Amino acid sequence: MPPTNIADDAFLELKNLATWVYKTAEMGEEKGEKNLSRCMDKEAREAKVRPLLEKLGYDKIQGHLVGLLRIYGNSSIEKPDNYRSLLFFPLSIGSGPESIVSGEVQVAGEVLKPGTYIQLTSTLNLDAQLDCLIVLLP
Repeated sequence: MPPTNIADDAFLELKNLATWVYKTAEMGEEKGEKNLSRCMDKEAREAKVRPLLEKLGYDKIQGHLVGLLRIYGNSSIEKPDNYRSLLFFPLSIGSGPESIVSGEVQVAGEVLKPGTYIQLTSTLNLDAQLDCLIVLLP
């Protein structure tokens, strides 16, 4: 699927989320995952992601799951079989404070930047340094 651009009001929520992830989010590695950290604070994660999901309408989909990830190198993001699609939202690409809502990354043959996202139906493999939001849809 081609990338989707988000509206300006949703972009403001994405920027707030990206800033929080970069500056404040408690990130940690899970056993068996390579070059990838996850936001470990479920309550804060849900609260910070909710305004963006509301702007995009994904908050109304029962059974969706969200993850905030930090990728630093060659990594894979699995789409579980019991979910029909995985939405990938880049938040910050690169490193340092200037990376917040900036940069570009190639995903599934498409160039994405913060403010765009892509829907995938299979595992995502990428080699990048970035923070991202993943939304799994049932």
